[in-house]
Amino acid sequence: MPIPSVETTFFPILHVLSHGDLMAYKAMRQEVRRVHFNHLDSIDLAQFNKRGEPVLMNRIGWGKIYLHAAGFIRQPLRDTLEITDAGLGLAMTGTCHWVDLQSTAAWRQKFGGSWEIPENHR
Repeated sequence: MPIPSVETTFFPILHVLSHGDLMAYKAMRQEVRRVHFNHLDSIDLAQFNKRGEPVLMNRIGWGKIYLHAAGFIRQPLRDTLEITDAGLGLAMTGTCHWVDLQSTAAWRQKFGGSWEIPENHR
């Protein structure tokens, strides 16, 4: 099974954050990996990008950035995350996709209407 795309990390991030109040960024990434991606083969988990970061963790990091831009999560303190009411509502649906992010006012304010998903984040 290939490493999940950035979009595939959206719901797992919301799911993990929906179970608590504040969560450290590093702890969130580890919990998302443990709960949602532990089934991946070790060869997939051992893939690194050009900077030497594990690809899965990098994609979870990008997922966090995009969810924050859409207003589904916030960072009240440095390296600390929490889910917003909008994010909690979306987490309850059991799914989250690019269209969900792009439909928010926060997303449109930040990126406008012409933003396209980067090729390497699909």
